[in-house]
Amino acid sequence: ILKNRKKSLRLATVFSGIGAPEQALKKLDISYSLVFACDIDPFVKQSYFANYSIDSKKWFDDIKNINGTKFKGKVDLFIGGSPCQSFSIVGNMRGLEDDRGNLIFEFIRLVKEMQPKMFIFENVKGLLSNNKGETWKLIEKAFSKTGYQLQHSTLNAKDFGIPQHRDRLFLIGFKNKRKFNFPQKLEL
Repeated sequence: ILKNRKKSLRLATVFSGIGAPEQALKKLDISYSLVFACDIDPFVKQSYFANYSIDSKKWFDDIKNINGTKFKGKVDLFIGGSPCQSFSIVGNMRGLEDDRGNLIFEFIRLVKEMQPKMFIFENVKGLLSNNKGETWKLIEKAFSKTGYQLQHSTLNAKDFGIPQHRDRLFLIGFKNKRKFNFPQKLEL
């Protein structure tokens, strides 16, 4: 889908960290232009700016301050993984009772406002079982109201060439219907 593009992919990320999606696109030799990136941590911002050429006007310090309507029709791929502590077995499992857990809805708001061609949302697999599965039902329903074709799967980094056991939930959304399969496991 991404490799056969004639134009540069227009990318926007939130909860950007130090830029893993940007690094992945670079390694895959997929040309992209950064529409914007966002992270609340000032040290993350410092690392991001050291690693990527980004105009400070394209950086946001807080997802809540992004007006997605300004970017409607300007984003091909939108990626984000909200803080996972609320759903992680390592965290306190407070789910949506934790303010960080509710940041998922800011991601959903931006999907609705920006209408990207595709989005990828990532989080820990504990999101599926939090509050006996009720949290996931609520979040999945909110994502379904965006009108996107949705698919989700739990993938483990160790199955894709990374020597680390790290289960993650991935939710992929396409604005227009298209055939998509999650990748097959690779032998280490």
